[in-house]
This record gives sequence, C-alpha cells and structure tokens, in this order.
Amino acid sequence: MLERALAIKERSYGREHTSVALTLGNLGNAYAINERAYGRDHPTVALTLTTLGCAYVDSGDHAKAREVMVRALAIFEREFGRDSTFVATTLTNLGIAYGYLGDQAKKRDMLERALPIQEREYGRDSTQVATTLTNLGNAHSQLGDHAKAQHMLERALAIFEREYGRNHTNVARALNGLGCMYGALGDHAKAREVLVRALAIDEQHPGARAPDQGAGARPRPSGCGHHGARARSSQHLMNLGNAYGDLGDY
Repeated sequence: MLERALAIKERSYGREHTSVALTLGNLGNAYAINERAYGRDHPTVALTLTTLGCAYVDSGDHAKAREVMVRALAIFEREFGRDSTFVATTLTNLGIAYGYLGDQAKKRDMLERALPIQEREYGRDSTQVATTLTNLGNAHSQLGDHAKAQHMLERALAIFEREYGRNHTNVARALNGLGCMYGALGDHAKAREVLVRALAIDEQHPGARAPDQGAGARPRPSGCGHHGARARSSQHLMNLGNAYGDLGDY
C-alpha cells in the first residue's frame, strides 16, 4: 500500500515533493518496526526491504535500492533456497536497479538467473517471463550481444501480443527494445518501422503506467515499476529520431 501511495504522490507532486519524502519515511519506519519485531533476518523484513528498494527505484535513489535489495536477496536465499520465486522476484528488481546504475553486465547476470526460475514456476510463455525477457534482451543489446537480444525481444513480443493484443504498452516496450537493437545492427529501416509502431501504441495510452518489472508468488515482494507513458513516448521519439537520422531523413 505504501509503495502504491508513493507512486500516486510522485505522479501528483513530483519526486522532490515533501509528500514523497514522507511516504519513503513511512516505508523506512515499517522496516524498522518489522526488524525489531521479527529480527534482522526474517522473511517479513526481506519483504519490507524489497518494497523499500522499489520505492527507492521510483524516487531515483538507485544506489540505495541496490543496497537494500542485496540484503533482501541474502535473506530469501537463506530462508527459501536459491531457486524460490521470492529469490526470482528480488533478482529481477535488483537487475532493474543495476540497469539504472549503468551496470548492464550485472543487470544481465541477475536476470539470467531469475529467468529459469520464472519459466519453471509460471511457464515459458507467461507474461512474467516476457517482462524479464524484455529487460534481459535490452541488457544484451546494451552489451553488444545483438543476436541474443533479438531472440529474447522477439520471444517477449510474441508472448505479449498473444496475451494482450497488438496495441498494449508491454508490446510497445518490446518493440522499442527491438528498434534500438536493429539500429545498433545498422538496419535503420527496420528500426524505424518498429519504433513508429511503438510510438503509436504509447500515444494511444497517455495515462498508462509501465508494467511491473518483477513478479513472484503471493505473498511476495512487489515488482518495481518504471517510467510512465510520457517518459516512454519521449524515449521512443528520441530513438525514432535517431533511426531517421541514420537513414539520412532529417
């Protein structure tokens, strides 16, 4: 509930407003209360740490997010084993934090470990898997492994289209990743094609919030969200502009 309140307040007031700081403070208080009640290494504390980590991601403090999620991961691994859904959820959220910090290799490592757990628990064609495939594909693309990126992003796109239809925001995210990947490969016409489609989808959903990054069993750590439709549209426009520029169409 506190994480949801934080997201609402950020949209209403902006990240620097005192109401946002107050909600972050409430999450910190919840963590302190749970730690006193259950002990530092209790799963309830780890759940609170993960929620707090997602709040730090949403507020832009990615280093702090990484710090608390690393601790949550250690607790979940000790309590539930290395292949539990709690671990997979925390790995995906931690991967997001590493990505925002610019450590794409670490992001890739976290997501590659989470993916087989999610495939086993939710099925290879689940939307949870598709979300991780999108993030992992983008990491591979950033690291220059475009063949892997293409495979993962195309697989994610197929799952999202089947589950949500062709005009969902998740589809736009996969298309944007593919567009960047095609541009890096020098196929600027293909990049333009998919980025035009991604932008059109986002413009149909101006108030939509981006999908959760993590997924797990209930009760579970909640997934970290990321930028809303306006920020995504801006990024898609930038990518599309680059594609037109590379084609010589200014």
